[in-house]
Amino acid sequence: MRNELGDNFIKLCESFEDINKENLRTILGDNKDTVIGRRYGFSDIDSAKDYASKVPISNAAEYRPYVADMINGKENVLTSYPLYCFVATSGSAGSRKVLPLTVKALQRYGTYIDAVASQAAEGTFGQRLFINMLRIDPDRPIDTKEPLLMSEAYYRYQYENGHLDPDDYV
Repeated sequence: MRNELGDNFIKLCESFEDINKENLRTILGDNKDTVIGRRYGFSDIDSAKDYASKVPISNAAEYRPYVADMINGKENVLTSYPLYCFVATSGSAGSRKVLPLTVKALQRYGTYIDAVASQAAEGTFGQRLFINMLRIDPDRPIDTKEPLLMSEAYYRYQYENGHLDPDDYV
Protein backbone atom coordinates (compact mmCIF):
# COMPACT_ATOMS: atom_id res chain seq x y z
CA MET A 1 0.00 0.00 0.00
CA ARG A 2 1.55 3.30 -1.10
CA ASN A 3 0.96 6.58 0.69
CA GLU A 4 0.21 9.96 -0.90
CA LEU A 5 3.00 11.88 0.87
CA GLY A 6 5.56 9.29 -0.16
CA ASP A 7 4.35 9.39 -3.75
CA ASN A 8 4.51 13.20 -3.74
CA PHE A 9 8.06 13.06 -2.40
CA ILE A 10 9.09 10.64 -5.17
CA LYS A 11 7.54 13.00 -7.76
CA LEU A 12 9.45 15.97 -6.26
CA CYS A 13 12.69 14.00 -6.60
CA GLU A 14 12.26 14.14 -10.37
CA SER A 15 12.89 17.91 -10.27
CA PHE A 16 15.43 17.90 -7.44
CA GLU A 17 17.91 20.17 -9.22
CA ASP A 18 15.44 23.04 -9.66
CA ILE A 19 14.08 22.55 -6.15
CA ASN A 20 17.60 22.61 -4.66
CA LYS A 21 18.49 25.80 -6.55
CA GLU A 22 15.34 27.51 -5.31
CA ASN A 23 15.88 26.25 -1.75
CA LEU A 24 19.43 27.62 -1.77
CA ARG A 25 18.26 31.03 -3.02
CA THR A 26 15.49 31.15 -0.43
CA ILE A 27 17.66 30.08 2.51
CA LEU A 28 20.48 32.47 1.59
CA GLY A 29 18.08 35.36 1.03
CA ASP A 30 16.23 34.73 4.28
CA ASN A 31 19.48 34.49 6.23
CA LYS A 32 21.61 37.19 4.60
CA ASP A 33 21.32 39.46 7.66
CA THR A 34 22.33 36.85 10.24
CA VAL A 35 25.78 36.84 11.81
CA ILE A 36 26.86 33.94 9.61
CA GLY A 37 25.12 35.40 6.54
CA ARG A 38 27.03 38.66 6.83
CA ARG A 39 30.29 36.84 7.55
CA TYR A 40 30.09 34.85 4.32
CA GLY A 41 28.25 37.36 2.16
CA PHE A 42 25.04 35.41 1.60
CA SER A 43 23.55 38.43 -0.21
CA ASP A 44 26.20 38.08 -2.95
CA ILE A 45 25.79 34.33 -3.49
CA ASP A 46 23.76 33.36 -6.57
CA SER A 47 24.55 29.68 -7.08
CA ALA A 48 25.85 26.52 -5.47
CA LYS A 49 29.21 27.25 -7.10
CA ASP A 50 29.31 30.72 -5.47
CA TYR A 51 28.35 29.15 -2.16
CA ALA A 52 31.14 26.58 -2.40
CA SER A 53 33.71 29.27 -3.19
CA LYS A 54 32.61 31.67 -0.40
CA VAL A 55 31.63 29.37 2.45
CA PRO A 56 34.51 27.14 3.53
CA ILE A 57 34.12 23.54 4.58
CA SER A 58 34.00 23.51 8.35
CA ASN A 59 33.29 21.31 11.32
CA ALA A 60 30.97 21.49 14.30
CA ALA A 61 33.65 22.94 16.57
CA GLU A 62 33.74 26.09 14.47
CA TYR A 63 30.03 26.65 15.12
CA ARG A 64 30.06 26.05 18.90
CA PRO A 65 30.38 29.77 19.77
CA TYR A 66 27.46 30.60 17.49
CA VAL A 67 25.31 27.85 18.99
CA ALA A 68 26.26 29.02 22.50
CA ASP A 69 25.08 32.52 21.60
CA MET A 70 21.77 31.07 20.39
CA ILE A 71 21.36 28.97 23.55
CA ASN A 72 21.84 32.20 25.51
CA GLY A 73 18.97 33.79 23.57
CA LYS A 74 20.74 35.73 20.83
CA GLU A 75 18.73 35.79 17.59
CA ASN A 76 19.79 35.98 13.94
CA VAL A 77 23.05 34.17 14.54
CA LEU A 78 23.00 31.06 12.32
CA THR A 79 19.43 31.49 11.12
CA SER A 80 16.67 34.04 10.92
CA TYR A 81 14.03 31.33 11.17
CA PRO A 82 12.19 30.78 14.47
CA LEU A 83 13.89 28.16 16.59
CA TYR A 84 11.90 25.07 17.57
CA CYS A 85 14.49 23.62 19.92
CA PHE A 86 18.06 22.42 20.15
CA VAL A 87 18.88 18.82 19.30
CA ALA A 88 21.82 16.72 20.40
CA THR A 89 23.72 14.20 18.33
CA SER A 90 24.60 10.85 19.83
CA GLY A 91 28.31 11.62 19.88
CA SER A 92 29.15 8.54 17.80
CA ALA A 93 31.70 10.56 15.76
CA GLY A 94 33.47 11.94 18.83
CA SER A 95 31.86 14.40 21.21
CA ARG A 96 28.16 15.11 21.39
CA LYS A 97 27.11 18.15 19.33
CA VAL A 98 24.22 20.48 20.00
CA LEU A 99 22.52 22.00 16.95
CA PRO A 100 19.61 24.41 16.45
CA LEU A 101 16.48 23.01 14.81
CA THR A 102 14.12 25.51 13.22
CA VAL A 103 10.38 25.37 12.75
CA LYS A 104 11.03 26.03 9.04
CA ALA A 105 13.18 22.89 8.73
CA LEU A 106 10.48 20.79 10.36
CA GLN A 107 7.82 22.34 8.14
CA ARG A 108 9.89 21.88 5.00
CA TYR A 109 11.08 18.32 5.54
CA GLY A 110 9.20 16.88 8.50
CA THR A 111 6.09 15.63 6.77
CA TYR A 112 8.13 13.61 4.27
CA ILE A 113 10.48 11.86 6.70
CA ASP A 114 7.96 9.39 8.07
CA ALA A 115 6.00 9.04 4.83
CA VAL A 116 9.03 7.99 2.84
CA ALA A 117 10.27 5.71 5.63
CA SER A 118 6.85 4.05 5.84
CA GLN A 119 6.65 3.59 2.08
CA ALA A 120 10.15 2.12 1.94
CA ALA A 121 9.38 -0.20 4.85
CA GLU A 122 6.30 -1.60 3.17
CA GLY A 123 8.29 -2.99 0.28
CA THR A 124 11.52 -3.87 2.01
CA PHE A 125 11.45 -4.16 5.75
CA GLY A 126 7.88 -4.94 6.73
CA GLN A 127 6.39 -3.45 9.87
CA ARG A 128 8.29 -0.89 11.95
CA LEU A 129 8.38 -0.39 15.69
CA PHE A 130 8.06 3.27 16.74
CA ILE A 131 10.18 3.42 19.89
CA ASN A 132 11.37 7.03 19.64
CA MET A 133 7.83 8.34 19.36
CA LEU A 134 7.10 7.07 22.85
CA ARG A 135 9.39 9.78 24.25
CA ILE A 136 6.79 12.46 23.54
CA ASP A 137 5.90 14.32 26.72
CA PRO A 138 3.72 17.22 25.58
CA ASP A 139 3.55 18.61 29.13
CA ARG A 140 7.33 19.00 29.38
CA PRO A 141 8.31 22.46 28.18
CA ILE A 142 11.09 22.66 25.63
CA ASP A 143 14.16 23.96 27.46
CA THR A 144 17.03 25.35 25.40
CA LYS A 145 19.44 24.23 28.12
CA GLU A 146 18.41 20.59 27.63
CA PRO A 147 18.49 19.56 23.95
CA LEU A 148 16.18 16.88 22.61
CA LEU A 149 17.16 13.92 20.49
CA MET A 150 16.34 14.60 16.84
CA SER A 151 13.76 11.82 16.78
CA GLU A 152 12.06 13.23 19.88
CA ALA A 153 11.95 16.73 18.37
CA TYR A 154 10.56 15.38 15.09
CA TYR A 155 7.79 13.29 16.66
CA ARG A 156 6.93 15.99 19.19
CA TYR A 157 6.54 18.57 16.40
CA GLN A 158 4.37 16.16 14.42
CA TYR A 159 2.24 15.52 17.54
CA GLU A 160 1.89 19.24 18.37
CA ASN A 161 0.72 20.00 14.83
CA GLY A 162 -1.88 17.26 14.64
CA HIS A 163 0.08 15.00 12.27
CA LEU A 164 0.57 12.20 14.77
CA ASP A 165 -1.79 10.39 17.07
CA PRO A 166 0.16 8.11 19.44
CA ASP A 167 -2.98 5.99 19.88
CA ASP A 168 -2.58 4.88 16.28
CA TYR A 169 0.76 3.27 17.14
CA VAL A 170 0.32 1.85 20.61
